[in-house]
Amino acid sequence: MKHLDELGYSQAAFAEKLVEATKNETKKTTMQTKLNEVISGKRAMSADFAVLISKVLKTHPKMWMNLQVQLDIWVAEMNVA
Repeated sequence: MKHLDELGYSQAAFAEKLVEATKNETKKTTMQTKLNEVISGKRAMSADFAVLISKVLKTHPKMWMNLQVQLDIWVAEMNVA
């Protein structure tokens, strides 16, 4: 997967695109915080966020949710070992 900077977006610019995908119902600062927390691993990908990202990047929400599930399984396996 390409990084945001490889797609030509800063986190702030991508957050703005996500706000537009909500029809401006979310504040940009709120979206920037949420995006940063997902990127840094402080917040899990939610179904709503997967849908927003998919709208902006023209992907499928299931892809993002599958990535989150794979990460959750990996973390669980690391904690059991």
